[in-house]
Amino acid sequence: MNTMLGSAQSEFVAASLLVTPSAEAPAIGRAKPKNDQPAAKRSSLGKMAPLTFAPHLIAILIGVVATLAWQTYGDTARNMMASVASSNRLQLNAMSLDLDAMRQSIDGLTTSIDRLTANFAAKQDLVMRSVDQLTASQEQMTREVGKVQSVEQSIVHRNSDPPPRSGPIPPPKPVLRSPQAPINLTPAKNH
Repeated sequence: MNTMLGSAQSEFVAASLLVTPSAEAPAIGRAKPKNDQPAAKRSSLGKMAPLTFAPHLIAILIGVVATLAWQTYGDTARNMMASVASSNRLQLNAMSLDLDAMRQSIDGLTTSIDRLTANFAAKQDLVMRSVDQLTASQEQMTREVGKVQSVEQSIVHRNSDPPPRSGPIPPPKPVLRSPQAPINLTPAKNH
């Protein structure tokens, strides 16, 4: 439709550009039709009237057809929409139950995680106390070992020094033999 209007308008514009009055030529008056409208305008309006009415006519026809279809198939459409709505309600209820179950599961997991975290913190505290006690025991043992080593060194030091001498050493005393057996100075003969 727009292309028809566009071509008619472009022909009118082109024709008006070709016919321009010159300064030398006298203006000639046109003959006026009965209804005082130029002939070119009347002919284009006559062609355009059915084209401007057509979109309105199509819209009216679509409305009539839609009304008739709704009256004919309205109950079926309502039933279909009701069944779809019912199905959707069932699906929503199932999803709602699933969501509730997930929330309860997440709450249970959160409670378990909190409990585990508290237990871990308590055990960590217990381990830290045990480590502190072990460290204190080790330090005490190191001090005791140091004391024992210092006592041991003093004992070794005392034993390694010879006792002080008070004078010259007396000569060894001769060993005395018993007078019972005579001493034979002759060598024994072999038989």
